[in-house]
Amino acid sequence: MNNLDIAVTTPENKTNLPVKWLMTVLIIAITVLGLVRIADEKAHTMVDDSIVAAGASFAIARTLDAVISVVKSTELSVGVASIDIGEMLNPVSDLINKFTWVMTLAVGSLALQKILLMMMASKLANILLILASFALLMTMWIRGTKQYRKIAQSAFKVIVLIRFAVVLSLGLNIMVDKLFIDEQIQRQSSQIEGVTALVKGVQDGDAELAVKAEQGFVDAMKASWENATNKLKVETDKVAYMQQSIEDSIISFMELMALFLLKTILLPIGFLLMLKQLVFSKITL
Repeated sequence: MNNLDIAVTTPENKTNLPVKWLMTVLIIAITVLGLVRIADEKAHTMVDDSIVAAGASFAIARTLDAVISVVKSTELSVGVASIDIGEMLNPVSDLINKFTWVMTLAVGSLALQKILLMMMASKLANILLILASFALLMTMWIRGTKQYRKIAQSAFKVIVLIRFAVVLSLGLNIMVDKLFIDEQIQRQSSQIEGVTALVKGVQDGDAELAVKAEQGFVDAMKASWENATNKLKVETDKVAYMQQSIEDSIISFMELMALFLLKTILLPIGFLLMLKQLVFSKITL
């Protein structure tokens, strides 16, 4: 019989037959999954949502930066002293510049992932997956092709990694996002929005207490003293609260930078390396 005949049944073949059928079903299932493209569409939605979230955080930071630029020359009076708001906000302004760079890197990474998804879900990628699957199945079932099994197996693994790596890494990444990262990003963004609102109102003065004309001299002096005392307390509390809020916003920006670097760069790369290690492990087909 020629080399294309199905291999004859031997005791060894009988032992391996269930495994061969199992691997055959697995190979066909992987191929069908690549052709259906349901996972690809879900991955595209994930990337779009991440880009929207990154854009929202970037807009919050730019809004705060614009407000800081307006109030930099404003001074707060605390009794006989005054505090330069610009000096208080300079660290935040410098950090926003670094945050802008990190967000540009994060959005660029997400855009690259979207492009890779489009490439790996293309017709060419699916055709290569079909050819690699067919070649591997031939070496598994057709007599005389066993010597090409390792080559076909390596080619199939490479094509599978190319076709599904980004999709699977994004799927794992979104699980981590839902469990931890997205909630933290929302919390820190809300903190920065609160600081923005606080800085916007920094130029609003406190209403002076009116002293009626018919009051006596002693009553008028008492009212003026109470007014001055209350105003000093209000201004002191305002400055203390603003200083604490600014310190909190610095921490929020630093945590946001770390979260977006983790979400858009470090985790995807880590999952890709993990999948590569898994695909090229010593599992034989």
